[in-house]
Amino acid sequence: GVLTTGTVLVATGDGTHTVQFWSIDNASNVETPTIVEFLVDVTAPVTSSDASSAYVDTATITLTAQDNTGGVGVARTNYRLDGGDVASGTVVTTSDVGTHTLEYWSVDAVGNTEATQSVDFTVSTSQVQSSLPPLALDSGPSELDPFGAYARQVSGWLYSAAGDLPSG
Repeated sequence: GVLTTGTVLVATGDGTHTVQFWSIDNASNVETPTIVEFLVDVTAPVTSSDASSAYVDTATITLTAQDNTGGVGVARTNYRLDGGDVASGTVVTTSDVGTHTLEYWSVDAVGNTEATQSVDFTVSTSQVQSSLPPLALDSGPSELDPFGAYARQVSGWLYSAAGDLPSG
């Protein structure tokens, strides 16, 4: 590296830096050099999510945070669901039916904080919802079948939830 005199050291750029220093007094006595290694980390972590736009019954979203190469490491990942309280963790789960907004960000061990990111998603129910009326059956008279047991003729329309209605 470069030999510099002075009492202030400016290190730029993320990563590990090494400095060697010593002093010389007015009588030209030279101190034994000292070597110090230190880390500079001014870059916030980056968090990604595996969120989908739609879920059935339950949404489970995993957040993954990474600090920069040579950084001090991720201290925590925070999130807020639908403007609620801030929580820390990497797995977010909700079964509440409707549209949701998940905000998330991470912080590294020296306090560098990522800008808040967000994702919108919807949770729907797997229960089939139908606007069709209940099945109405017309029961005919009871009769003896060929085996001597009573049988009843039943007729009616059966409608499917998919909307297959009889024509005509």
